[in-house]
Amino acid sequence: MDEPLSALDKNLRDQMQIEIREIHQKLGITVVYVTHDQSEAMTMSSRIVVFDDGIVQQVAQPFKLYEKPQSAFVAQFVGENNSLNGTITQTNEKNCQVELESGEKINTQNSGGNKNGCEVLVSLRPERVQIATSQNELKNCENRIEGTIKEKIFLGDHMRVRFEACKKQDFVVNLPNSGENENLEEFVAGKKVWLGWGVGDCCALKQEK
Repeated sequence: MDEPLSALDKNLRDQMQIEIREIHQKLGITVVYVTHDQSEAMTMSSRIVVFDDGIVQQVAQPFKLYEKPQSAFVAQFVGENNSLNGTITQTNEKNCQVELESGEKINTQNSGGNKNGCEVLVSLRPERVQIATSQNELKNCENRIEGTIKEKIFLGDHMRVRFEACKKQDFVVNLPNSGENENLEEFVAGKKVWLGWGVGDCCALKQEK
């Protein structure tokens, strides 16, 4: 199937994804499904192959591809991602400390056994970041940095908040529209807050030249 749903509107596309999955399960055959829509690939696939310029970058189940990208290209290509550039200052092979270009030091997983002094890209998914007015409110967050709110966008099931943080103007946090985030209204543009996440929520990937 080569981009079979590309001409459909969103609602019909979502319905057809379910239909195709059900037909696939009933027939029990292998289907090669080509798409440039990452969310569609996640929905439709039991295994995803990511190509770059005709070269296979990673083959994995959707969850593993999203949570454990093996390269900076895959991390940036699959799903939304905060990409932070820095240099490894300490490492024990599994985890490492990275000094970001902005000067902050964070702790992260070390993907690929990068050594001290290695330039890396830290991949951090927007939904893994917590927001708080003080550091003490950030639970289970080894990494804590200050950020300034630039804008909020309500998207129904979640709130997208864009920050100026780590000398980046597009540091994004996605907060679910749930009872735990009832105080979202107090986070207004221009307000300084704390952003936090755990070591397991991010990974250091070797910079691609």
